[in-house]
Amino acid sequence: MKVKNRPVFLVAVLALLGLASVMTILARVNVFSVDTPPDSQRNQIYQTNWNDFETHYAAWLASLNVSRLNLHALQRSDSTAAFAPPQVASLTEAVQSATFVVKVRAMSLRPTTFNGSYVTVSVDATYKGTTPSTIEIHQGGGLRPTRDWKQVLIVDSADAPLLLPGDRAYLFLQQMGSELIIQPFTGFYQLDRGNVSSLIGNPFRADLAKKTEAEMASAIILAARN
Repeated sequence: MKVKNRPVFLVAVLALLGLASVMTILARVNVFSVDTPPDSQRNQIYQTNWNDFETHYAAWLASLNVSRLNLHALQRSDSTAAFAPPQVASLTEAVQSATFVVKVRAMSLRPTTFNGSYVTVSVDATYKGTTPSTIEIHQGGGLRPTRDWKQVLIVDSADAPLLLPGDRAYLFLQQMGSELIIQPFTGFYQLDRGNVSSLIGNPFRADLAKKTEAEMASAIILAARN
């Protein structure tokens, strides 16, 4: 997910880093001063601060050895990004609108600075389409620093939480150019000890409540035949 509204994203990130950071930036643009600087000056100050943040964040991310992180133990936070409501109203419609429907196990995570993360998964079963045994999925979530820049937290995208190595899920995937993305809200079904969980934004979530992994597989196969 590319960030198109940088001011909103900057404030959201600074909020994660603590009120002190936000106050520092506000002070530098004289928000609390009666004599507000002209727009050109404010824009220049904003751009300087944004450039500083980009450099700092890129260096922080480059210094991470993701393979050595205990990702499942990290604190998770929700992204403030807004999403359009789901475009499908049933499991059958969700399957029909997907390019691929697969059961996967996440293997590795490759976060980027401002373009989400790329997750490599092994394909354990395919219910629609034909895929290689290993594929890469582009997700909107990623890794962010804590307030002191010393620790790591996970920021999840509401339409599909970030898959971590070892996670298993049924995924309804859509081809977007050369990339695969998860169908928003209705294409993510995490598996845990034989149980299936769907997302709050899924309009037919109640229909899938208490389904087992095997029952979900049967429902997907039936939907794929319609």
